[in-house]
Amino acid sequence: MEAPSRSFEQALERLEQVVGKLERGDCRLEESLALFQEGMELLAYCRKVLADVEGKIAVLIGEAGEKVPFDL
Repeated sequence: MEAPSRSFEQALERLEQVVGKLERGDCRLEESLALFQEGMELLAYCRKVLADVEGKIAVLIGEAGEKVPFDL
């Protein structure tokens, strides 16, 4: 998984760059595979960060006695 020193925004920006390169289709097979692997790692990192934030929001909303507006 991506190093924790990278922010969510940095990881998302890099993921967009990776996807853009893959969509252009001008990479060699080996480079495409490496980009795909990097993209999957970035995606996993972003999903984890979002899940952690959702959990914290749910706790805060729960402590305030409000109904949680999303499924966890």
